[in-house]
Amino acid sequence: MMSKTIPVKKNDFIDVLFEDLTHDGAGVAKVDGYPIFVQGGLPGEKANIKVTKVNKGYGFGRLMEILERSTFRVECPAEDAHKYGGCQLQHISYEGQLKYKENQVKQVLTRIGKLEDVVVHPILGMDNPWHYRNKAQVPVGEKDGKLIAGFFKPRSHEIVDTDESLLHLDEINEAIKR
Repeated sequence: MMSKTIPVKKNDFIDVLFEDLTHDGAGVAKVDGYPIFVQGGLPGEKANIKVTKVNKGYGFGRLMEILERSTFRVECPAEDAHKYGGCQLQHISYEGQLKYKENQVKQVLTRIGKLEDVVVHPILGMDNPWHYRNKAQVPVGEKDGKLIAGFFKPRSHEIVDTDESLLHLDEINEAIKR
């Protein structure tokens, strides 16, 4: 039996079309059926990516340039939100986030739950999608002899020093500042 060859190599620069989002908000592009996961990609967007890791069944890439933007793409409201975890959907409009979450529920019920013909109603949004999180884990550390507090950089224990989160309650932001 002949194994299927992987259509990309590490460090390739390629143009892709994003088809979907993963459970953690990464864009999914396919090259000859081979999925590549890219943080920051949105369904319907065409982009140039750099392949950063190649596994047997899937790969990872870095978004280099957006060639055709999604109508759901917005400028990230917080300058450093992409630097720490928990804010991986900030480049998607709130309307787009609600559609993404609805699609995630459908996929979990059909693909994982093996349920068919399940009706998933549209997600009910908030009047104000900012400053609603009432729980935070705020790591505290030391950098250059100075006390820092903030949130962890994704997939690390490196603290990104910040004094405000657009998602947390004002009281939590005040505690981080202190």
